[in-house]
This record gives sequence, structure tokens and C-alpha cells, in this order.
Amino acid sequence: MRLKVKTTALKHVPVPDLKGKSVFLRSGSQLIGEGVAHVISATGENRIQELSNAWKTICDAAQIDDEVRLAGSGLVAFTSITFSPLSEKPSLLIIPRRLIVIREGIAFETLVETDSTETKTELVTPDGKLEEGSQSSIGFLKSVELAVEQISATGLAKVVLSRDLVMPISGSPDLSKALARLSTRYPHCWTYSVGDVFGASPELLLRAESGEV
Repeated sequence: MRLKVKTTALKHVPVPDLKGKSVFLRSGSQLIGEGVAHVISATGENRIQELSNAWKTICDAAQIDDEVRLAGSGLVAFTSITFSPLSEKPSLLIIPRRLIVIREGIAFETLVETDSTETKTELVTPDGKLEEGSQSSIGFLKSVELAVEQISATGLAKVVLSRDLVMPISGSPDLSKALARLSTRYPHCWTYSVGDVFGASPELLLRAESGEV
């Protein structure tokens, strides 16, 4: 596959539209991907290396016309990788057909041409009620008590706990309102939406910019 990629500066900063988009947002930086030009998925122990190899192959073959040459310009992919190699969920690398990047008052656009066709997905507005899932609120509190005991009694230094809430819906959810709320409520966190995963995280584990990691 050979992708044709073109990045150009925008004269005006657009009003972000998050409906059905892949996003990576924080304070004044916004990456908003629309549509899907190409998706790569991988599972198992070698999922990260498989995604890396596929990405390198795509980049080597791509025809890239980048007039901006800033961080986030050129060919960009949104990636979601599972923590566990045993996860049934695939790790994904998603290249959007259109990417809008807004940073420090400037904006630019990357368009990706591909021979593949895309099926539009009808989005459903979640309007149900969140209910307790496999971990109840009482069970969560007991887990916290047990974790504290284990840390005090053993060499454990850190335990990551969570509880799940469930809302059945009839189709793919429109997450735009949830993403907007997360970005507004936690402006210094990274609000993200990639594939079926979204949320807000205060952690930036790795940054590569201007040839430095």
C-alpha cells in the first residue's frame, strides 16, 4: 500500500468537532483525526513489534508532501496498545483520512489519499444509566482495604485498582460530549479516543520531538 499524504497550513483555527473522531487533546494542543485511511491490528506477545514493522513499511512507501514540518505534521497515526499480551482486544494503529492539528494558535491539516473505501458508521447518543459491573462499589472498597494490608505485610509497592460501570447501548456511541467534558475538566491531562478506547490520563510516558526522545 502506498499512501499519498499532504500537509498544509490553515489560515484560520477551526472550531473542533469531536463527533466520531480519533483525538489526542491537552491544553492548547489538539490532534483530531477524521475517517480511516488505513488500520493495522495485532495481538499477542509480538503485537508492538508487528505494529512497528507495519508502520515503518507504510512510512517508507508513502508519498509525503509536508509544507509545515512541525510536530504532528506529515503522516500520523493514532495508536491503542493493550497492556496485556493475553488481551482478546486487538492493539490498533489508525491512520486518519484527515487530521487537524491545533497548537499554540496555529493550525494545519493533513489529508491522506488511499484506494480503500470507507463505510460510515451511524453513531448513537448514550442516554441510559450507568450500572455496576463485575466490581461493585462495596467490592472496590474491600479491594482497597486488602491492597493496603498486602502493601503493609509484603514487598508490594504499588497496586492499580479499578471498578467498572456498564451502560448498554444499541450501536457505536457518540463520545463527543464525554470527550469535551474530560478535556474541559482535566485540561492538563491527555484526553484521548482511539478505536473503542477513550479517557483522560495525566501521564505522558514518552515524547519524541525535533529529533529528540
